[in-house]
Amino acid sequence: MGYAVSGGPRFGLSPPVTRFEWLPEQPYCVLLHATSRPEKSWPAAEWQALMAALAAQGLTCVLPHGSDLEYQAALDLARGQPAALVAPRLPLAEAAALLARACFVVGVDTGLTHLAAALDVPTIALFGATPRWRYAPYWSARAVSLGENKRQPRVSEVIGALVGLGVLACA
Repeated sequence: MGYAVSGGPRFGLSPPVTRFEWLPEQPYCVLLHATSRPEKSWPAAEWQALMAALAAQGLTCVLPHGSDLEYQAALDLARGQPAALVAPRLPLAEAAALLARACFVVGVDTGLTHLAAALDVPTIALFGATPRWRYAPYWSARAVSLGENKRQPRVSEVIGALVGLGVLACA
């Protein structure tokens, strides 16, 4: 067609500007724990250890959900975590706005994790049941993919990747 491709994709996404009355003004991160298949989940103990580490950095950890089952899982993860905040159920446009304003996103292999990377939000994508070489958000220098088919990443790897992206200092 006579044109040269230069650089990675630019999606040009513009989520709505939304004020969330339920969200504190302090910096927050989004933890995308829910996914379509149970084997793609990250262990609850890992989420809880990550939330404790992020709380020590002064961050609120927002846990979105899209179904009653995911809501219950978010409540279970948040139990005993003072920095955890279970979000109300959000339509997709508002979920995009939540992601876009986050300091960073950590999520399992799910559409919202890919959306965060497409919004150019620093993103840690967790792969434990799917091959990351196939599904990782490879297009963004601000996205790091951890784990691999049959090997769950550890919290220390996530913290290391967040430090590498320079996002833990945003609090």
